[in-house]
Amino acid sequence: MKNILLLALMICISSLAFSQKKKVEIEGDTIKVNGAAYALIFRKTPAAPVYTIKSLDGTPLMNWQFQDFNDPREVSNSNSKGRVTYFQVTFYNDKQQCEINPSMATYKSVAKCIVDNELIKDGKIDQEAENNFVLINGKKFSEQQQSSGGGSTIIINNNR
Repeated sequence: MKNILLLALMICISSLAFSQKKKVEIEGDTIKVNGAAYALIFRKTPAAPVYTIKSLDGTPLMNWQFQDFNDPREVSNSNSKGRVTYFQVTFYNDKQQCEINPSMATYKSVAKCIVDNELIKDGKIDQEAENNFVLINGKKFSEQQQSSGGGSTIIINNNR
């Protein structure tokens, strides 16, 4: 009985050691995971958070485009114009897109989202991870914008 409990305890401890969160850092334009170079991240414009993610050899992998619109249904004391903001994420390999909450408008938070969702493996987009990311996130903000009557959208030229 003691051996079984000891074995169970050892399994729990070892699984905890392997399930540690990955340490994501930005050094210059390089995303590092646990100290190892992972991908490159570039901010396209100082005016709004628009990011291009590239492999370490410079191959473009994805684009994170900041967008917004006004939705009268979102008007509140803290949001007098009903402004809704989001990132439109475009994958260059197959042109799939999805939209995510912009609570991650910094280099590090975008990089952390990419790493946490395991979107890049061996310098390329992991197709299964991308498909899951697109499926889970969908295009809820575009749908909200259409149902609110349109509103304005900020689109920043990303021809780089």
